[in-house]
Amino acid sequence: MFQRTQLLALSLTSVLLASCGQLGAPRFHGTEYDGAPQAADFTLTDHTGNRVNLTELRGQPVLLFFGFTHCPDVCPLTLTRLSRVLQSMGSRGNDVRVLLVTVDPARDTPPVLANYVRPFGPQVTGLTGEAEALRQIRAQYGAYAEHGGGEHVDVMHTNAVYGIDRAGRLRVLIAPDGPEEQMRDDIRTLLRL
Repeated sequence: MFQRTQLLALSLTSVLLASCGQLGAPRFHGTEYDGAPQAADFTLTDHTGNRVNLTELRGQPVLLFFGFTHCPDVCPLTLTRLSRVLQSMGSRGNDVRVLLVTVDPARDTPPVLANYVRPFGPQVTGLTGEAEALRQIRAQYGAYAEHGGGEHVDVMHTNAVYGIDRAGRLRVLIAPDGPEEQMRDDIRTLLRL
């Protein structure tokens, strides 16, 4: 009986230790990147006219989003939800940077971006640059943008949010239309890495 109890205790200990190891691994609701590759670096002009280099933001989690100021729905909704989630996290949310990289540089000048991002809070930075540089950045991240014609120029674009950890590694693709609690959980996970 004693030996059987010892075997049961040993089995339970093994299961608990295995579970502890799994709990230590990052878990995301969004789509995780295998191997956490380094995020492609870039330098662009922000909405205040200053140059911003992605590597200069190391030490802070970054939520990278490709969009444009004339977007009728996806972009304002995504930025509103990210802003609301970060505000709900209190001071921890202040550690996270949101970068809106324009897919419409002809219209999204720094002053236009400044007016657009201001309502979303101080963590949101609008970025622009030369069209070819922006195209190369999208290609590095596997994002797309396709300009439509007609009277009102519209742009179809990737709507995922790229979650980058403090060390500059791509960790997760966050769906902007998922439950806010899941977005919050994924951002909390980025903050722990």
